Amino acid sequence: MIIRSQLTLQDMFEIARLELRLPIPLRLLQVIFFLSLIVASLFAFFLFLGYGSIAHLAAAGVVTLLLLYFPLNTYVLEPRKIRRVFSQSRDLRSPIETEIDAQSLRVRFSSGETSILWSELVKWKQDDRWLVLYPTDVTRVPIPKTAISESDTHGFIMSKIAEHRIPYANIPSGALLFAIVQILIIFSFFCVWLTVLDRL
Repeated sequence: MIIRSQLTLQDMFEIARLELRLPIPLRLLQVIFFLSLIVASLFAFFLFLGYGSIAHLAAAGVVTLLLLYFPLNTYVLEPRKIRRVFSQSRDLRSPIETEIDAQSLRVRFSSGETSILWSELVKWKQDDRWLVLYPTDVTRVPIPKTAISESDTHGFIMSKIAEHRIPYANIPSGALLFAIVQILIIFSFFCVWLTVLDRL
């Protein structure tokens, strides 16, 4: 079975969104984290208005900058990085041919060819448009579902995934560590808030 595709910049954005998609508990944690940042920033600013302390103003500024970093990273920095990688990589901009059989995947780029055993895959992920296979945590083989929807190729790939017990990439790399940091920051804000209220 041979799958032919050619990635566009929009495809790269879609794959990146798929890879960064979080399970529901981590999404709820993110919402709580952002709300905590907003409350902490407003709380510090109102303390500055009430007491005129530069420390309170500095705290409000730091929390506000932290709050602004995440949308800046999501909507500006990461898309810029994807555009740069896409423009620099001839392989990504060229047609890709993926040949699939019972033993392996053979991926042919403009610069060469690589063979990947099914047993070498470390994880996989999919949505309505993409099926992404990972030979390592940082390399991927994206397969557009439009290229396999009219054949039994998708079912064959899923059977090989089940046969080799390849885990689903439910949590993006580094997301658990970031979740722990978020919980610690929320807890710190809560402790500081209680301490300040006790002194008022």
